[in-house]
Amino acid sequence: DTDSETDYISQPSRVILSIECTSERRDFCSLRLKIVNSISCHEGGERDGDRCQQGDRTRIRETTESTERSTALHLCHLQECRLSANVTHPEEVEAAKTIVEDTVGEQGLNLLINNAGVAKMEMFPNVTPENLELHYKVNTEGPLLVLQAMLPSLERAAQLHAGTGGMSVSRAAVVNMTSMAGSIANTGFIFTQDLAVPSYKISKAALNMVMRVAAAKVKDKGILIVMMCPGWVKTDMGGREQAVLEPEESIADMLKSFSTLNESHHGTYMDRLATPYPF
Repeated sequence: DTDSETDYISQPSRVILSIECTSERRDFCSLRLKIVNSISCHEGGERDGDRCQQGDRTRIRETTESTERSTALHLCHLQECRLSANVTHPEEVEAAKTIVEDTVGEQGLNLLINNAGVAKMEMFPNVTPENLELHYKVNTEGPLLVLQAMLPSLERAAQLHAGTGGMSVSRAAVVNMTSMAGSIANTGFIFTQDLAVPSYKISKAALNMVMRVAAAKVKDKGILIVMMCPGWVKTDMGGREQAVLEPEESIADMLKSFSTLNESHHGTYMDRLATPYPF
């Protein structure tokens, strides 16, 4: 495991819900919901040299194919609560909602990260209905169901921190891990030969539209929604030999971008550096 400290959000007492893939098979995605309380770290230091305020540390972990690997940086001064749910089962998402609401209470949920996904190799014209359905249910329908379930908690946080100004991850936000492969504008330029994943592309394009629609609906509530591509990362799904980014590099870039997000980014499709990407 690689350990690395990071800058994060300076305001204390925030709650983050991270959705992570925990799967023994690539074609199945069981999700872990993680609540992180009381984030409080210094800003502006070097990635590997920052010192955090007093408190315990933990790793955010992503597990795929029954292998646990550290894929995130240390967060600081936090308390953790974990529960499991399958995003393709609405009743499990609803059960998770109840536990989350009981845990966060009136404080609400400040940041929801939809970070689970599935990708299976295939070649056109041999795309199957089963493969399309799998990708859609996990990559598109899943984040929508989770967002709808957690919306009341996000609304409470947005209202509670309305005095902090505009939109931000410190107030209430939803960050969806999407992909540059979902860009319709760049169809034919991304993953054309070496990575033939049409069902994955379709599901990510649909995810972008789903969250664009949701962004329009929650704008007046002060809840920020963005779609962020982490880059081509060396994970089991991304390919540890072919991909170009180490998990630590991708995550460090995204965490820095999180602190810059505001209402000007609402509904935006972007890369890990918060640079807009064409739909």
